[in-house]
Amino acid sequence: MGYDGVEIDLGRPEILPISGIKRKMRETGIKCTFSVGLTSDKNVTSPDHETRIKRH
Repeated sequence: MGYDGVEIDLGRPEILPISGIKRKMRETGIKCTFSVGLTSDKNVTSPDHETRIKRH
């Protein structure tokens, strides 16, 4: 039993050990994807145009 990859949350990207993640990906062959949770006021699928285009 093994894993093909991992998903890493980008909630606080400034604390991610990027070089360590890259090293482990090379060592293990595991792939990596990133995800981010958006609050309702930044919902990119909202029917409200103003909500969809918010940047901050």
